[in-house]
Amino acid sequence: MIHKRIGKEKHKLETENNNACVEQMVKRLGFQGMINSVWVNKLLLLVFYESVMFMVMMAACEQRGWKQMLLYGGDG
Repeated sequence: MIHKRIGKEKHKLETENNNACVEQMVKRLGFQGMINSVWVNKLLLLVFYESVMFMVMMAACEQRGWKQMLLYGGDG
């Protein structure tokens, strides 16, 4: 139990350190850096979304028979 608590506290400290680090970087880079990071986040989100959609499509193809899916566009 004590060991778990120590682990949690350590993780909490590491997270706080990381957040502080990020804040320092943002302050150093200034507003332009913040804008860039927002665009990077949007781009990562888009890539993640596209890959998830691709996996969903592949799963659907496997379930229905991918040849039929490709030839008839899904509902065939």
